[in-house]
Amino acid sequence: MTLDVYAGLFGEDLDAVANRLDEAVAARDKDYSRLDPPAAT
Repeated sequence: MTLDVYAGLFGEDLDAVANRLDEAVAARDKDYSRLDPPAAT
């Protein structure tokens, strides 16, 4: 979802939406970094 297209749907909450998206990406990256690296072959 791009905020430039859907920004009108959020009105004054656009900053809150952007913050939540940032938090979701950070949480995803944190979870991804906990995964074990692939075994060397």
